[in-house]
Amino acid sequence: MITIIKQVFLKSGYECKEINNVHILKHKEDDKKQYWIIVEDDVANIIEKQPSYFKLCKQVYQYEDVDKNLSMLILWNTKEGDIDKLIFKKTKMEIEENPFFFKKYVLAYSTKEIVDLKRNISDKDCYEFIIKQAIDNKIFDRYKVNTSNQTWEALLYRIMIKLPFLPVVMENDASLQPLFKEKDEAVAAIHLSSIDKLIDTEFDSILSDDLDFNKTDSKIFKKLKSLLDEDIHGNQNQ
Repeated sequence: MITIIKQVFLKSGYECKEINNVHILKHKEDDKKQYWIIVEDDVANIIEKQPSYFKLCKQVYQYEDVDKNLSMLILWNTKEGDIDKLIFKKTKMEIEENPFFFKKYVLAYSTKEIVDLKRNISDKDCYEFIIKQAIDNKIFDRYKVNTSNQTWEALLYRIMIKLPFLPVVMENDASLQPLFKEKDEAVAAIHLSSIDKLIDTEFDSILSDDLDFNKTDSKIFKKLKSLLDEDIHGNQNQ
């Protein structure tokens, strides 16, 4: 797994230094100020060992901006993938929600998932394969059908989620209308434009004020009811 992840980082513009099986990465473009630590370790020890990981990174990259721009990716091999769901969720949340030292991402995978992913990548470029397959409708459809199973498609989307810098490159399709245009036409067709305008222009401003939530809700509902009554009566008169 570390081989695939490392190649993805390198292709994304990072340089990597390895010390005692810990991979420490920095983006080559100085203005991006992005640092990562990648570890394959017993998840039970991650929280306890994070001070040593942080210290190691500071030794490698002695920059002031490391403190606020450092993330950790924990590769968790769940072997057969049969860990109790509650235990899995609790362990993952305890690590990712720990606020100290750096932002932490847990990338869990079973042996079956990584074997299948490697077989599908074969001799292809790991980065290109992941980016292209992630937007393939057929791959996504297979993933939706088997979300609870151990599939390489599930692992692929997990990688995309855990590495937020990966781009989602959508292919242009001239046959597709802009989403906002479709929405406006659909709303107009059922004569609810005034309600849609409220949502677009007034709802955010109401919530952004420092108001009592109950009063805010009441204000919103009154406006919605008034506009809905107008639209209903308008429809009846047409």
